[in-house]
Amino acid sequence: MLRPDVAANHAKPIERTFNSYVEKEWAQYTRDNWKESTQIVQGSFVRVHIVPFFGEMLLLRGSSQRNIVEFHMATERKV
Repeated sequence: MLRPDVAANHAKPIERTFNSYVEKEWAQYTRDNWKESTQIVQGSFVRVHIVPFFGEMLLLRGSSQRNIVEFHMATERKV
């Protein structure tokens, strides 16, 4: 009978920040799929508004509902 690899089941997930995701995967996605003008406009919005708030949060924690509500509240205070 085959045994599942016990070590693989207990491996810790890689902890990454939202900022590292934006700099790597998101940036590559936008380069591959968006027109240059869209990259400039949307990239600017993400760098100015989204990354300062979520940048150092770990990806799984950064996407929680509480953090998204806090982001909206912080954005409204700036207006």
